[in-house]
Amino acid sequence: MLRIIKKGASKILRIINSAAPEICRDVSLWAAERGLFVQEIAKPVYMENRSYFSNEEMAVAMVDTHREVLSRPQNLVLIEKARVRETLGLVELPDGRVLMEGNWWEPLLRQHPTYRKRIGFLKHKLRGDVFSLLAMWSTSFYHWLHDVLPRLEAALPHLPKGTKFLINENPTRWQFDTLRAYGISERDLEIQPANARTEVERLWFATPAGQTGFGSRDLLKKVSVRLRAHFETKTQKNRCGLFVSRAQSRCRRFTNEPEVLAILKEYEFTKVFCEDLSISEQIEIFWNASKVLAPHGAGLTNIMFCQQGASIGEVHYAETVYNDHYWMLAQQFELPHSHLGSKKIDLSNGEYDLEANLGDIEKWLAGKAQGARR
Repeated sequence: MLRIIKKGASKILRIINSAAPEICRDVSLWAAERGLFVQEIAKPVYMENRSYFSNEEMAVAMVDTHREVLSRPQNLVLIEKARVRETLGLVELPDGRVLMEGNWWEPLLRQHPTYRKRIGFLKHKLRGDVFSLLAMWSTSFYHWLHDVLPRLEAALPHLPKGTKFLINENPTRWQFDTLRAYGISERDLEIQPANARTEVERLWFATPAGQTGFGSRDLLKKVSVRLRAHFETKTQKNRCGLFVSRAQSRCRRFTNEPEVLAILKEYEFTKVFCEDLSISEQIEIFWNASKVLAPHGAGLTNIMFCQQGASIGEVHYAETVYNDHYWMLAQQFELPHSHLGSKKIDLSNGEYDLEANLGDIEKWLAGKAQGARR
């Protein structure tokens, strides 16, 4: 009997999660063909991002995969009677198609439960003008600062007075704090319930400024300047080294952190846990850092607040292709960046820790480390 019940439940779940709506890859084109409002708000970023790569083969692999998206300008589009699905923020057009833009990579979107979900949505309606702050991974620190705020930066001057802003359930303190820098208070927010399919009377949708990992230098710098001004970031007389520890995290911790700290001691580094600091505090300590050493992780997003000349040492493992998000961010803010080696230590939960290469760290501290291989 139990086997029959499990089989039946599995069949029901397959039916519930069997949707495969058509995907719209360019909402600006869709809107223009229907005579709807479309306004360019930022220039394309393909040539900018392409310019950071000196190796042609690597450029083709890393940048040209997204060339079509990176070659489009960022536009603001008005969509009437759109629906926004769950905290993924997947936008459903009136004709039933869903937007690719803001969800970064089609295979990920097609596998996502929100895309495949057929029934079971909570009905939710919003009247008036609404701008969505939702997108794939938009609740994470890096994607909020790198993807969400630049879209808002470009769109905000063009939004109607009284526009509300759609945000995920249980926003973090750093989301509230950064939105205040844009004049957006909690009373200006509309909460998107986790399982809702929200019908919006007038949705103002800003297409991404590039692609996650390949953003707009100009918009990112504007975000940095705005936040530093809002929080009145102070400049210290003496800049110091900064070690970003992940010892409190569930993965990518240094298994040999005591040995790393012993090396850093003579260089007067300060150890920090970014998760224990407010966004204002994070901005100020990175602004005043002469060097930043960190394992690959969201704390490195804060290098967008470093002064020019700060040196970045990112520790990852060499048995795989590097994740280049922070390397790219360093190029956009004109910061010397080095990939430092480590040994990958697998964990039982599928995650991993890192045994930092002490020799690489010592070379980097001495100014002898090589940068990312391009």
